[in-house]
Formats: sequence, C-alpha cells, structure tokens
Amino acid sequence: MDAYSYKPSKGLKFKGDNAQIKKKKKSKSATTSKEDIVGSTSTTSPPPISTPGLVDTRTESEKKFDKVQRQRLKYKVKDEAKLSHKEKVDQFNKKLDSLTEHNDLPKIGPG
Repeated sequence: MDAYSYKPSKGLKFKGDNAQIKKKKKSKSATTSKEDIVGSTSTTSPPPISTPGLVDTRTESEKKFDKVQRQRLKYKVKDEAKLSHKEKVDQFNKKLDSLTEHNDLPKIGPG
C-alpha cells in the first residue's frame, strides 16, 4: 500500500467541536413557481403601505458641506467640458515646453 493513497473523505475537525454539521433545508417559498406567485398576487393584492419619508439626520454643517461640494463639482465639469481633447493635449504640451529639462517628458500626439 502506497503512503499517499489514503484520502480522507471529510474536512479537518477542530478540537472540542462535537457539533454535528447540519445541512441547510430549502425553503418552500423558493420551490413555488412564478405562475403561482403572479396569480396569487394579482387577485389578493393588499393596498400599499405608506412609509414615512427618509429622515435626514445630517447636521446643518454637513448639509452645507455637501451643497458646496456639489456646486464645485458642477463648476469642474463645466470647465472640463469647455476644452476639447485636442485643446487639452495642446495645453499639456505647452506646459511641458515650459518645464526644465530634468522634467523632460515626450510630447503627446501623432508623429
């Protein structure tokens, strides 16, 4: 008999763990068909329950901060949308031209 031929059938056990492994049972609601669900809900649909609106628990300063953040994001998007991709590349290349040689990066673009 080979020393490596034995293969345990179950996983390792922890010391002191005498609990039996229980298999999960399938719920009956998962086994019902879609037709049963659709048929039963259309005939006996209860009126919708009105839930109260979400309560905003933020402080005044947090609300103001979020408002300012949204406004800044709008301005950023407007500024970015003004320039086309080609204009952005030209602007970046001009910036690279103005830098010293130790920051030398190749220009971006065709050619």
